[in-house]
Amino acid sequence: MATAPRIPDLAACSADELRTLVIGLLEANAKLEAAVAAMAEEIARLKGLKGRPSIKPSGMEKGTDPGGGSGPGRRPDQEKAPATAAEAGSAEKRAPDRR
Repeated sequence: MATAPRIPDLAACSADELRTLVIGLLEANAKLEAAVAAMAEEIARLKGLKGRPSIKPSGMEKGTDPGGGSGPGRRPDQEKAPATAAEAGSAEKRAPDRR
């Protein structure tokens, strides 16, 4: 088995040395995650299990637009809700509900 790498004294390291260390650790972590994913796929293949499905984007994201509420999609009979309790009281007095 491989020996563990020497752990540097982090308190004595400069900011540049710490940045270099973090970048190296992130790269090593990405490689290990890729290796684990490849091994999991190989294990599933050897067991005869189905692999990950190849899902294509649905395209629904293209049609949505987070625009405002007033546009062709808004119903004309909808009223704006009152912002305060005083406005709510005056709204009840002026317009009875016809449902």
